[in-house]
Amino acid sequence: MTRPFGPLRPPKALGGRIRWLFLGFGLFNLAAVVPRSLAGHAAPPLARAGAVAAAIVLGLYWLQRYRRQTFPPWAIPLEGAAVGIVAVGLHDWLGTIGRSRACRSAACTAPGGTYSPSR
Repeated sequence: MTRPFGPLRPPKALGGRIRWLFLGFGLFNLAAVVPRSLAGHAAPPLARAGAVAAAIVLGLYWLQRYRRQTFPPWAIPLEGAAVGIVAVGLHDWLGTIGRSRACRSAACTAPGGTYSPSR
């Protein structure tokens, strides 16, 4: 009897478990792109559709490469372009690429705050 998600089960080795955990985090974040882009109205519909398509393609690519246990270095710019398409489609560049949502507190954005540009 074969297990349905055999290649996607957590491996026994620590390094493999860390890679598996980061794959899960990445896929969770990509899955959150779909409802955010469909519910948002700040970006044009074509940009939102591109964000959904880029998230789906990137997620499938990550799953395929994780199962093969190879991530070629030449694909890094393509992954960056896909993340850029997602950022444009969500119309939230800081939240997608630059600054995390946790850093939108007064300590991060207030003039003279811990992480403000004036420091």
